[in-house]
Amino acid sequence: LESEGQKTIPLFILDPILPGQKTVLHVFEIRYRLLVQRALADYGQWFGMVGFDRSAMADGSDGIAGFGTAVEITSCLELPDGRFRVEVEGKSPFEVVDRHRRDGYWEASVKKVDLDAVPATELAEHVVEIFIKWESYIRSNRWERHPEHMDQVKAVLGPRPSTDRPGSLAMWVAAAINPLPPLG
Repeated sequence: LESEGQKTIPLFILDPILPGQKTVLHVFEIRYRLLVQRALADYGQWFGMVGFDRSAMADGSDGIAGFGTAVEITSCLELPDGRFRVEVEGKSPFEVVDRHRRDGYWEASVKKVDLDAVPATELAEHVVEIFIKWESYIRSNRWERHPEHMDQVKAVLGPRPSTDRPGSLAMWVAAAINPLPPLG
């Protein structure tokens, strides 16, 4: 996403993904097949992923979360029956400014969220300490799905950002502890 201004992108509504995370989508719904085709042809292999906010349904809204992550298609295979197997990587968080329906799926005007605009504080150092304890707890209780699973999750995410980049650090930690998709 552009660092300033707004950009319109198609939205895939599913579980949220965070920057640095990778996942595979099995796209079978007609509306999302069309979204993938358009993302490939018209949006430079980009679209947004957002979660569904059930609490927003209480006030009569559409339930689309107000924040999401721009994802880049890193691999795409169209199957003979028209379904897609799409690999994506979360790149940058955004705020949904406005949205509208297009051919069954949602498109949104989004604005990039600058994670590193947040001033560095001692909180970032505390987050690192808590993460290290959490990781130790996961390993000592053998909650990894297989040996070295956490090492693989961290390899996918890349190096942990330093404490002078608290926004990126927070997203990295959230992606590492989020069971969807890397641990689940």
